[in-house]
Formats: sequence, C-alpha cells, structure tokens
Amino acid sequence: SHWKQFRKTITQAGMWLRIYHDNMGALKTAPLPIKDIRFEMDHVMDGLAKASQDKTLQRLVRAAFDRVLDTLQGSTVSIGELHGDFTLGNTYITPDGEVGGIDFEGVTRGPVFKDIARLIVDIEVHKALRHGYIVYFPRLQRCISAFLDGYYQSESCDLQVLYLYCALEVIKRWLRFESSSLYSSGPKRKIKRITLFYIRMFVRFLLLNKYLLVGKKNYK
Repeated sequence: SHWKQFRKTITQAGMWLRIYHDNMGALKTAPLPIKDIRFEMDHVMDGLAKASQDKTLQRLVRAAFDRVLDTLQGSTVSIGELHGDFTLGNTYITPDGEVGGIDFEGVTRGPVFKDIARLIVDIEVHKALRHGYIVYFPRLQRCISAFLDGYYQSESCDLQVLYLYCALEVIKRWLRFESSSLYSSGPKRKIKRITLFYIRMFVRFLLLNKYLLVGKKNYK
C-alpha cells in the first residue's frame, strides 16, 4: 500500500540522516541551548505579530512553549553538522529504492534535533496537503516512528526535547503560511482550517508528545 511503502522510505531517510550526521564530524553532547531556543522563538513570534491579528492566540502559544522549555533545564542535545533543510522535497530515491539527501545550501552546525524535527513536521504537513488536512493519525504515528527507528536504531532518544524542537518547527511553518499570499487573500474558511491545523499540531507536539509514538520501548 501507499502508506507501507512511505514508511519504508521514511525509515531509509532516517538511516541516511544518521549516517550524514555521523560522517560529517564527531557528534558532541552539550547542554540544551535554551537561550538560543528563546531567541529563535522571539524571532518567529515577532514575525507572527506582524503577519497576524490574533494577539491572544500568540500569547497563549508563547506561554505554553516557555512553560515546557523551563521544564527541560539540564537536558542535553547532540551537536553536529546539520543538513539545514532536510525535508521530503530534499530527498531522492534511486531506482534500487535507496534514499538520500540533496540541496546542502543550508548546512550549518547545531543540535541534530533540528534536522530530525524538520522532517517529522514535513511528513505531517505533506500528508495534510495530500489529504486535505484530514490526516490519518495512527498511520502518521507509524510513519514518524519509522523515521526515528531508521535514525536511532536501538538507541534512546529524549522525546521531550525532540518534540520541543518539533513544536518550534511548527510555529515556523505557521509563520510562513501567515506571511504567504494565501493568508492575505485566500478564502477565509480555508485560512481558518489551515491555521487550526498548525495549532493542533503545535499542541500535540508540545503538550501530548508522550502519546505520539506507538509501541516504542527504546525511547525515553
């Protein structure tokens, strides 16, 4: 089926990304860069303030994000060379079914969770666009699990921190949407539906992340 083949491809994408991170220099463990995360969130929220009129919603989003971030004091992340824009659109599949990455213009150094979060969020956005923002959640869960299986194999992963980065990536996507021509001139009903889609995704990653994966025992 389409979903089964997609999960296989996503698993291989996770394997490729891990090889990329490992081969581009030694990964180093470092404290969670809380100041950098706050600065990045400040930048995104400033953009939303200019693009959107719903200030109350923005305050609630920021307050929820800061509350969760405060609970992660003392967490650590792996720092390495990042692809910088690892999305479904920047992957390729060979005739033999192998998956790889392309477009390395955004290469930088930072927490590997950034690359992982970008693809996880892109999977959900891709499927939402394909199915008219009606995402088959159990299937989506299995796709995300498949990607993490490919990347981590039998290693553990701090899901609380990973999904914080996912929530931040969602807000970046939300800002991109609200800065687009669709938001400024599109049908109000569609705009509302898309906005709710991003808000629901943000809440799930930020507040309900312990329920996101199915049947996983090797993740923290």
